[in-house]
Amino acid sequence: MPKEGYSKMSLIDLCDLLVIKTQSLLEAIHGKADEATIQSCTNEVELIQKMITNRKKNFSPNSFP
Repeated sequence: MPKEGYSKMSLIDLCDLLVIKTQSLLEAIHGKADEATIQSCTNEVELIQKMITNRKKNFSPNSFP
């Protein structure tokens, strides 16, 4: 998913997605996936982690509706 798609997601949704993508990455490594698949999964996990970190820096408890 492009970075723009992640930027529209809530912090909770990003955390849930990170869990899913991390599981996919671990399954790819366990299944001895090809290097391109592992790299793609790794890139997505790292991007989601950055988005979560950025959101947490800007998080305000008063931002909930």
